[in-house]
Amino acid sequence: MALTMDQPVAFVSSHQSESVEKTYHENLITDLLLTRALQAILDVTSADGRMRARQVRERADLTLCEAIQVLRYLHRQGALGEEVDGRRVVNRPLVSDYLSIIAPTGAPTQAATEETHTFSQAQIAWACMHARDNKLTAMRIARPSRWTIALAQALGLTSSDIPGDLILPTSRAKRLCDLITDMREEERAAYISWAESQLPADERAGAGDSVG
Repeated sequence: MALTMDQPVAFVSSHQSESVEKTYHENLITDLLLTRALQAILDVTSADGRMRARQVRERADLTLCEAIQVLRYLHRQGALGEEVDGRRVVNRPLVSDYLSIIAPTGAPTQAATEETHTFSQAQIAWACMHARDNKLTAMRIARPSRWTIALAQALGLTSSDIPGDLILPTSRAKRLCDLITDMREEERAAYISWAESQLPADERAGAGDSVG
């Protein structure tokens, strides 16, 4: 369903052209497109509350035209700040509110279903290691502990050696947990084997006891 806005007229005076152009572009923004963009913004926003438009475009699989339309629209709504040095400040609570309105909990959209298949090999392996030790929770997936920080670094999920730094938004971590829960044991085993191969040799033996 497209956002409801007035359609542009065929002939306009020069002082109306900017307004008409804006209306025309926003008529191209659908609920599905906006949902994908909002979720992508939450996924790529760093701990300091900033994000890069290019990352949003890639995560949400938007065309350049779609990305420009959505980002301009969300900026006007106060969800995104002005771009400074290639990054924008994100009003995370407002973005989350918009997402909850357009994609209510309990009514997953096609975009949400497709998004669960966009996790990287490292992210899936990370979660499988937790599942192996019956410690698969969104909080543990989102934030490495002092027991799991070495694994997170080995898998390239963080460059920080400080436990507790967020590596996944909790909403995305929850979806990753759901994905792992639905996987067969043999599927998990392949990811676990790969994850262990990324650890330094002296850490592989205790890998099973390190997930906390």
